[in-house]
Formats: sequence, structure tokens, C-alpha cells
Amino acid sequence: MRDIFSFDEGQKELAQLWSDFDPDNPDETIEIIPTMKWFVVSKEANKRSGNYNTIFSLDISDTNGIYRELSYDQIGRYAYQFDTKEEAEKWTNPLTEAVQLPVEDE
Repeated sequence: MRDIFSFDEGQKELAQLWSDFDPDNPDETIEIIPTMKWFVVSKEANKRSGNYNTIFSLDISDTNGIYRELSYDQIGRYAYQFDTKEEAEKWTNPLTEAVQLPVEDE
């Protein structure tokens, strides 16, 4: 039998995870990490609706964004998604900012 102290760090971590796993309660031992994307949103919500102005789609041919108001919880589902902060920041202006939010699985 192999001495437990001869395991490398990855093997020790896997052994610990395996010993902690409870098949009757898998949610307690499995951490689900959401996919994160970057979005361009207004810095402040519309005072009347409470929604944020965000890029809904891009027309790359003439570099115009189509903006739409969305509630903060809708942004990750419907707004235009950027893969990197740098891409999103190209579309910001003094009234908007790039934010990273979880996206809904399809």
C-alpha cells in the first residue's frame, strides 16, 4: 500500500474530495461555477423603470450597438455578451461600464 504522504498535492485533493462526497446529498459536495461573460450596461438604472440600458445586439458592419433597457437579472440572459473585458470596454462611454455577470445555460 502506498504511503499517503508520497501523494502529490493533486492526488491528496482528489482523495479528500472523494472521501467527502455524499451520494445522498451531492449538492453539498459539488460546487457549480457559473459561466461568466462581460456586458456593457449603464452606470445607473432608469429612475422610472429601474432597468439598465445595455447593448442588446451589435451591427458590426457600421459599429453601431442597439441598446435596450433590461432589469439587472435579465442582462445575463438577453444582453450582448463579450468574452473579454477589453472587448466590452471598446463599447463603453462615460455613462456606461463593463461588468462581468453569470450567463444562463441554454
